[in-house]
Formats: sequence, structure tokens, C-alpha cells
Amino acid sequence: MTRAGYRASAESALMRTHPWLVPAAAGLITVVTALAVPDRAHAGPDVHLSRAESESVRRVAEDAEAMNRLGVLYAEGRGVSRDYSAALGWYRRAAAYGSSSALSNLATMYFYGFGVPQSYPKAAQLLQIAVRGGAADAQNKLGALYNDGLGVVKDQKRALELFRQAALQGYPPAMVNLGRMYIEAIAVPRDVVRGYALIRAAVDAGIPASLQELALRELGTAAGRLNAEQLTRAQALASSSLCGIDQHAVGESAGIRRQDCPVDLAGPHDVQHLESLREQVVADDAAMATPP
Repeated sequence: MTRAGYRASAESALMRTHPWLVPAAAGLITVVTALAVPDRAHAGPDVHLSRAESESVRRVAEDAEAMNRLGVLYAEGRGVSRDYSAALGWYRRAAAYGSSSALSNLATMYFYGFGVPQSYPKAAQLLQIAVRGGAADAQNKLGALYNDGLGVVKDQKRALELFRQAALQGYPPAMVNLGRMYIEAIAVPRDVVRGYALIRAAVDAGIPASLQELALRELGTAAGRLNAEQLTRAQALASSSLCGIDQHAVGESAGIRRQDCPVDLAGPHDVQHLESLREQVVADDAAMATPP
């Protein structure tokens, strides 16, 4: 089968198994009534979903992630020809169905200018919405923007908090970034033992190749600042609970204790979150569909 045929087959299969995914003529996505079910689920303690409604909630979540994954295939050219336009379309559809991961991926497209005009502010705007859903990759990306002042006013304390939130979910890239802040005393008192432990734990868990050089460099820097006893303690800490590594949280994460872990910082998708997300996605699609 040709790549074009594979693409048509993949999209056809997705539409058959997920029949309510109906692209509108202008490139917008029809937000079906099932999308309102998660809003009701978090409207208050007296709301009880029927079995059918509960199944709809589950199916909407699964469909959003299926669309997001298809977007990744097109963005990376895995099994199909790389097609940023198709990737953007699937990311937007997934985001309209509540996928924070899709919003994070969409932000990456704006960050690098893949298929859209490059815009750090736009990437930051999308990530601000995505982090409300608790996506660790979005927290890490937004933290990087705050750390470097790209698309937002530079705020390294905010970056620290975002890296910490993502690290507490066990996200290795955020553990590297958080560890670096401890080693270099960026917005936090220097703690080389903790910084080494975070990065060592991230490397052991597996990090992208693009982070390998940074991680190894920071580990070397940290090891050079530790005596034998401190290095042994840092290595032991790296193999212990992540919460034990970073339990002394400050700011937004203050009060998180070891016994509270694993920490779920995501929280519910409330009505305001879903409405702002939908409005943003529809506005993006409308802008993309309008000729220059």
C-alpha cells in the first residue's frame, strides 16, 4: 500500500470506529453534545451519570487521544508522509475534545513554526490552557518558556514550580530541568545532592536523545561539587521515591508531603476550562481557514 493509501485507510478506519468525528466544511470541528458530559460530571456532588453517559465520557477521552496520536504520526512522518497541515487538523480536533496533550503538541507546532507562523506567545497561550489539564509535558514546556522569557515575561520562580509539578508526575525531562535549577541555584537555594539525584533518576528512567548531552553535562558538574559521602547519598536518593527527592516544595506546591504521593496535580476539567479550550481551538481553526 502506498503512503497516500495508508493515510486514507488510517483516517477511514478512525472515522469508522469513532463515528462522531465530523469535520465541518470550514475546517472547524463539530463539537458534539457528548462533549458536555464531562462538564456535568464536575458540576457538583449531586450530579450522577447514567451508565450510558459514563460510557460517553470514556469514549470521548479515548477518541481525543486517538486523534492526538494520529496527529503525532503526521507531524513526525511515521508510516505516512510528514504532513504538518494534517497534524494540525488532528491536534485541533483532539484539543476540542479535551486533550491537554494535543494542546501541548499544538503549542510545539507554533513554537517551531511547523505548518503555522512561528509564535512564542501563541505557544505560551496554548500551554497556559493545557497545564490546567495537568499534562506533564505541557507543564515542562511552559516552564521552559518562563525560564527563558519566550512568549511570556521571564519568571524563573514560575518555571521552578512548573518543572516541579511535572517532575512530581515522574516526567523525566522535567526532572532534568528541575535538577539543573537546584544545581545552578536558579530561583531556589543550591542543593547539588538533590539536583544530581533528580537528573540521575531521569536518565535511569529514560530521556529523549536531545536531552542526553545536557543531562550528562549537569551530572558531571554536580559530581565535581560533591564529596564521596554526598555522591553516595545522591545516588541513593536517585533510586528512592521521587517524592523523597523533592518533598520540600515551595509556592504552589507547598504542603505536599511524602505520604501524599503519588501526587495528582491535574484536577478536574471544569466548565470554564472546557469553554476556554473550545473557544481557543475554534478561533485557531477559523484563522487557519481564512485566506491571507
